[in-house]
Amino acid sequence: MADKKIALPKLNESTKILAIGIAAALATYIISYKILYKSYVNRKTEIHAKMSEETGRLALRKEMAELSNLRTGYNKYLYESADINALRATISELAAKSMVDIIQIQPLNPEKTGNCTKFSFNLRIRASYHQFGRFMESIETYPSLTKVEKFTVFGSAEEAVPERDVITEVSLLISAYCSA
Repeated sequence: MADKKIALPKLNESTKILAIGIAAALATYIISYKILYKSYVNRKTEIHAKMSEETGRLALRKEMAELSNLRTGYNKYLYESADINALRATISELAAKSMVDIIQIQPLNPEKTGNCTKFSFNLRIRASYHQFGRFMESIETYPSLTKVEKFTVFGSAEEAVPERDVITEVSLLISAYCSA
């Protein structure tokens, strides 16, 4: 095959200028579009990252508000006063209502836990099976946070028959929680 040259029509000067102008405008448009599009994509990515970050912060704020509400809800179950004598009086009152005789009540050292203080008492009581049950129920259902950590019933197995309602001695560890 022979090399053939394609003959281009001869253009006058104004057509050449127009063609060069159009080519320059098209090149400028393409370059500007790439620069602007790249800037747009970068900006869009930045905005999405910020939105994601703010969404996370908003979720964290909501969780903190929920935790604060929970904390407020739980705080209503804490004793308002860290007065050990008032707590001792409360336990004595619950025992009296359950017809339980307190032999000994000994406060233990308070334990600071976060925003509250745990006050514990070693108790030795004398009660029948049913009286002891009522006393346990009164402690566990008391509106302020009070719980029986452990207890030991003294006496022989023959004496501990619930139907006979024998009076026996019980050692308890009771804890109460106060806002501090």
